[in-house]
Parts: sequence; C-alpha cells; structure tokens
Amino acid sequence: MADIRQGITPTQVDTVAQFPVGTEADDPRNGFTGNRIKYFRANGSIAANNAFICDVSFATTTERHATVVNSSAVSQSIEGVNDITGATVAANSFFWGTIKGRAQVKTSAVTASTSVGLGTSGTAGTLVTITAATPSNAEVIAVIASAAGKGAKAMTDTGTPVAGQSFVLLS
Repeated sequence: MADIRQGITPTQVDTVAQFPVGTEADDPRNGFTGNRIKYFRANGSIAANNAFICDVSFATTTERHATVVNSSAVSQSIEGVNDITGATVAANSFFWGTIKGRAQVKTSAVTASTSVGLGTSGTAGTLVTITAATPSNAEVIAVIASAAGKGAKAMTDTGTPVAGQSFVLLS
C-alpha cells in the first residue's frame, strides 16, 4: 500500500479540497512516528481537540466515510480527533485529523491509571471513562460503538497536558 506524504501540510485547513476526501497517510511531522492521519470534510464546526464521528446522513454517499461532525452522545463510534489544526474547523472545510496513534483530546474526569477505555459523552467532542466494575447501559453501548470505530485509551489524566484535555491512544 502506497503512502502519500508529499504536499501534505497537516495543520492546514482548506476551503476547497486539496486531496480526495478520505485520503489516509502516515503523519509526516517529526515526533509523530506511528500516527495515521485522514483528510476529512467537516459537516459542522469542529473545535480544536474535539473527538468526532462520521456523519452517515451526509448527502454525498461517497464521502460519508470521511465527512464528520462532533461526537455528542454516549453511544457513538469515534472516527478521529481534531488535534492537528490547533483551531476550530468551520463547516464545509477540509482538514487532517488523527485516526491512529497518540492524540490530544477533550476529556472529562479521566484518570489514566483507572480510565483505560474511553467513549463518547453527551458533551460535544469530549471523551469520558467507560467503567469496568459496574457499567451503565450507556457505557456498554459506548464499548460496542468504540469496537466499531476507533478505540481510545487514556494515557494521561484530564488536565494533562492542559485543563480539560488528556493524551489518548487511538487504535
């Protein structure tokens, strides 16, 4: 499988697609070895460091796999994180998002030593702990959803590296 990196500026947000929507590549930046990025279309505003999901209701069926909106409910499948642009991506813009490897994402009440598995929450773009001891129905649904999407595991507590965010590992 060929890896396309030439011409990729991962931090750039485009108003007109510069690559085919859904293009995947290894992150070309130094220090991000092993990270995989994907070129997305935002079908709504996506804030910096928000987790997002595929918008399966998008009108263009051939782009549904790479057209994304903020996660905003407990039982959604994570597609990636807007941790590359450093800014809010406006609706109908195109951007590179992290889909595999280390990412910086909004979290709530995450403790890395006990919050191994993370899932979507009712707060837009924010991941929360999926407890193992006595999971709620919503947490069970979140685990099933993450199995269908990208798994997210906490590497640091909420507040590291900055308030309200954690480093996570997407798989």
